[in-house]
Amino acid sequence: MSTTYYINGTNFSTANTVYTDAELTTPASDGYYRLGGTTRQQLNGQLREEQACNDCSVVACNTEVSQPYVSGTVRRSSQVFFDGGTDTGAMVIVVKLLVPSGDTQQIPIGLRVNYDDVNYNNVVRKLGDTSVLGTAAVNDAGYANVTATVPSEYIIVGSNRACLINQLDKSFTHYLWNGTSFDGTKEVVSRLNIYDDNRAQNDTGGNPDGPEYVVLVLPKVLVNERNVLVDIIQDCDAGFDVYAHCPTVLTATADLYGGGGAIGTGTAAEACASTDVTIFPFYAVGSGSGINADTSLVTLNPTLPQLRDVLFIDNKGVQQLPSTFNSWYRVDTDNPSTDYAIRLEDGIVAEISSCAP
Repeated sequence: MSTTYYINGTNFSTANTVYTDAELTTPASDGYYRLGGTTRQQLNGQLREEQACNDCSVVACNTEVSQPYVSGTVRRSSQVFFDGGTDTGAMVIVVKLLVPSGDTQQIPIGLRVNYDDVNYNNVVRKLGDTSVLGTAAVNDAGYANVTATVPSEYIIVGSNRACLINQLDKSFTHYLWNGTSFDGTKEVVSRLNIYDDNRAQNDTGGNPDGPEYVVLVLPKVLVNERNVLVDIIQDCDAGFDVYAHCPTVLTATADLYGGGGAIGTGTAAEACASTDVTIFPFYAVGSGSGINADTSLVTLNPTLPQLRDVLFIDNKGVQQLPSTFNSWYRVDTDNPSTDYAIRLEDGIVAEISSCAP
């Protein structure tokens, strides 16, 4: 799919902004734009100086990059472009949050990922966490993933230390991945609309002070749109690791049995006794299975879903299971003695119970 863009001028080298509409009212998203032999980065709605393409420093997928830990009040805006290649599928972004030495609280980050001019900011949150942080409650009170209140803005994840709360019009030093580290011009940029009600304590690692890591599933469905921008802001200490998996066409999970069709059952025992198979396959991303030393997921695409895994109804991660599936199902392992029941809540495995007698 191609996208038509507009500039406020007749010469791309001297234009100030790239827009998505002919009226020049809607700036295009942050990223690199190329016309003829000219490549420029747009940042906060403003085009920067011309660059040679080899300065764009796009990172191959299945790669980890790191922003080293720095203590103190360090407002950083860090961006890295990953190359998703020409394959399509679920592209899984894993971000590890760092912990200051001698502390227990992870450093909060503001996270969003841009692909094909669309921002993504859904991440997996702690199961059942109903915490209130700052002055606003988290977005969902149940077992759910979290969407930022402002869809195009950052979702704030991490501990409840007083960082990134109401960061309106505050300046962040910009760091761009240059191929070996986050460096670049370090120009000061302003990040708008960082609201407290975009905050969510997304604990996938079991630490009550914040998450060990967060997982974002990006559906890469286009062959020719390759660049994926990971955009992270931080304050009061900074540092993180990020790993971008190459697009993966997901494999269907084992058959799930419930109360007939996609209805499921009300209890684990009923699910274990059920012989009614669900009517279509499910696909899982193993975000609850833990991460390796390089922050890639231990089990990216499990066929036997486990606690905190995220389930989809398509093999590219476009549509997560809706709340109509919020019930118990039996996972058929092809061995009745090892079958188990899972309870789904908003597309996430919220609870597991053995079916063994």
